[in-house]
Amino acid sequence: MNDWKIFTQNADRELKAKTIFHSFVQQKQYQISKVLDDRILVDRLSGGETAGFKKHEVMNALEILKAQKTVRKDSLLGSVIREVMLVHLHPFVEWDEKSQELFWKPDSTRMAINKVEDLIVQASDDQLEKIQALVLVRRHQNIFRKSLMKLYHNKCAISGCDIDEILQAAHITKYSASGINSNNNGIILRSDLHGLFDNNLLAIQPSGLVVRLHPKLKKSEYWKYEGCRISDRTDKSFIDIKYLNERWIAADWVN
Repeated sequence: MNDWKIFTQNADRELKAKTIFHSFVQQKQYQISKVLDDRILVDRLSGGETAGFKKHEVMNALEILKAQKTVRKDSLLGSVIREVMLVHLHPFVEWDEKSQELFWKPDSTRMAINKVEDLIVQASDDQLEKIQALVLVRRHQNIFRKSLMKLYHNKCAISGCDIDEILQAAHITKYSASGINSNNNGIILRSDLHGLFDNNLLAIQPSGLVVRLHPKLKKSEYWKYEGCRISDRTDKSFIDIKYLNERWIAADWVN
């Protein structure tokens, strides 16, 4: 699958989901308004004219990034908004807040996609449906994590840990049950805290947004997080209260 196809498929999915994206530094908000065969249009929710960028512009920018590996922002597509969308919509384009640079990071993901595409060629109809579903979930999950990482300052919302390799996008209402992959249903957690959360040993109290821990953890190192408040988001948005309430009820030990 070529880069433009990856880009437009993700854009079309986020258009349908009405996803709100955020800029790198000033946290301005954007939303995709139209996906065409040769261009994508993005509305500036904070005010201003609709931004657009064409297929050849995106492809040229990606070729430069692939060749140079790292490029300063504003150097590829001529404006922050267009480069923000490049990061959000292509799984191999990353943004480094410290260096203020965009970089190309295919790593093992490209190999994984190639293997999946090889399997697709040989798959039966039933296998093909399962493979395609898994690929779509993985790509969407990558966008979900990128968006949440920006909202939580690239840190765990509970511990403040900023080690990228162990930070994960956690769903409040489990994705496997709800299919809800939007910012208001997510939080960034360190991998071990994510495990506690998924196993209902850690809960977030809807009133006050404070952490509650299962009594069995009272003598563990995790007890230091009991009663602490999760960190604020960069854009001052909140997790949807209905998702927090659903998860709070599931942790029946706190009721």
